[in-house]
Amino acid sequence: MARSTTHRSTVEAARHLDRVYADHDPSRPQDAVSSGLDAVRLPGTATAEAARRERATGLHARLSVLSKQITPAYNEWSRLNNVGARPEARAEVLTQLAVLHEESAALYEELTGAEPELADEHRDSAEQARRNSASNREHAELLVATAEAAPANTSSSEGTR
Repeated sequence: MARSTTHRSTVEAARHLDRVYADHDPSRPQDAVSSGLDAVRLPGTATAEAARRERATGLHARLSVLSKQITPAYNEWSRLNNVGARPEARAEVLTQLAVLHEESAALYEELTGAEPELADEHRDSAEQARRNSASNREHAELLVATAEAAPANTSSSEGTR
């Protein structure tokens, strides 16, 4: 059976099925399928659903932007570790990562309302982002504390790292 490439709204598809069903069995109600849809029973539902989907799309776009910032920040942190950069420089990148993860967590929390069918997954992602943020902050604090506790090195090469 060939599939139609025409995109229909749920209401349009249900009304089409109403006609097919009514043609098959004229004694049945003319709205046997569509009458069960919230969009038919509650007229504002379709508009609210469209707004919710638009909001979710915007939140996903913002998450995508954050993701594109997180990856290079982790790469920079790794690079700083590999070259033995000052602890303060590494701590600064970790703090930036913590902020990005906090923003991600907030967006995932917003998505629980925009995509209730995926709320559990979004809550899990928000919690993971919060854990990542806390871990990054804790590591940054340890790096700063370690740097403060270490004797000052006045070597000119140390200052340029």
